[in-house]
Amino acid sequence: MKGYRFLFILIVLPLISCQDEFKINKDLEGYAQKGPFAVGGRITIEELNKNFSPKGIIYETITEDDFGRYVLPEGISSKFLKLSAEGFYFDENRGRKSSFPILLRSISNLGDQEGTNINILTTLAHQRILHLIQTEGMGFSEASNKAKKEILKIFNVTNSEIEDFENLNINKIGDGNAFLLAASTVVSKDNYSSDLSEVINAIAFDIKEDGVLDDPALKNELFDNAVKVKVEEVRQNMQNFYSEESSMSNFELYTKRLIDPEFYDLPVDLSSNLVFHFNPNGGQPDLSGNGSTIKFDGVTLTENRKGASESAYLVSRQANSFIELPSDLDLWIPGWTYSVWVIFNGMDDWGEAVLFGNRQKYDYFQDVYFLINSLQKSGDGENFASTSIFTDEGFKHSHNYINQNMWYQFTLTYKEDEIYLYINGELSQVARSNFSLEHPLGSPYEVVQARGSSRKFDGAISDIRFYRRALNLAECKALYEADIN
Repeated sequence: MKGYRFLFILIVLPLISCQDEFKINKDLEGYAQKGPFAVGGRITIEELNKNFSPKGIIYETITEDDFGRYVLPEGISSKFLKLSAEGFYFDENRGRKSSFPILLRSISNLGDQEGTNINILTTLAHQRILHLIQTEGMGFSEASNKAKKEILKIFNVTNSEIEDFENLNINKIGDGNAFLLAASTVVSKDNYSSDLSEVINAIAFDIKEDGVLDDPALKNELFDNAVKVKVEEVRQNMQNFYSEESSMSNFELYTKRLIDPEFYDLPVDLSSNLVFHFNPNGGQPDLSGNGSTIKFDGVTLTENRKGASESAYLVSRQANSFIELPSDLDLWIPGWTYSVWVIFNGMDDWGEAVLFGNRQKYDYFQDVYFLINSLQKSGDGENFASTSIFTDEGFKHSHNYINQNMWYQFTLTYKEDEIYLYINGELSQVARSNFSLEHPLGSPYEVVQARGSSRKFDGAISDIRFYRRALNLAECKALYEADIN
């Protein structure tokens, strides 16, 4: 992209100090990044004295290209600087330029550095650093390191090798740079640019005095955003933007850290609000103790994943085979969980088999369906299948592929118009749904609809559960671990 050079504006205020502590005698550069700032972003550089109070000298310049690059002018006489960047930026979540500008900040000790960057992490840390210096009497290095550790903890990162935030760049190799991209992506995921500055400032203000994010709404927002981040799309968007100059590290690792159930100390109760738990064991009892019953057609019994005989429902390529769930199953509630173990051996033709859906009305746009898609072949000739969720907003495909002849536990949870899919206890995808559920209560749901004569599902089912609440992240993991153990 074409670069530009601009004159610096030097504003001298009456508070100017007569003592030169430091002098820049060459151009130093930095980068303004939420995603990369567009050309023409406003950069303000304010000199601070050793007490981190303004000296009265302010420089202004602008970003010189669409990568957010700016140059610090010669003549800066303090190594301590307060910087801000205001402008439009490339939105890595949406793959386009932001609709509104954003304001980012940084406190920097220029020292012997070749430059200093402005990003989301420096913005989250800047008020905390100033508080530690001006209120608790710390030096800059001590305050900066403490603030860095506290912010890393907020994002469930324990890597002590992460560099100082002002040295990070989202398009460079390295753990710190990967973490910066992950944090930038997570904070902004569900916030359009008009709201993003407000969210960033709210987090920075919350941690200013104690370094701890106390507001549960902000913590929940970070978690929800981390769940919804489409890391494949973010990586592709960044690669498209930087073209061949892209050199991102594994930011996906740091995104996943925020959805680690052990980080949240969540409660686990696998018996509360359990409506039914079907596992034949030679019959078809409801192991929940609630006495529910199911119906099936074209289904026999077979071994389960542990080799116990007559402990799973076998569907053997018969047209219109199904397992019908209790007719009083109610999805008109704020939250629910559906879980099932499945082994998929094949399907006769292209299409899909419904592992959860309405039996009497196949209206995708008014209901919720969980599907296993027909077989595909990998590059080495191995057969595999994928899963999808279909809601009123269309197909949501999972990028977690499943192999033939292997047991998998699929768990769907629903809350606040979001459906979460867990595969073997790990969160796989999120689909938004405002489904109307227009079918009447009593129109039953079923497992394994082999829809039509050309779509014959071949496999087995066991441990069909339904909860009248959404299990949390830790409970979904615990449910899987309890079953395999």
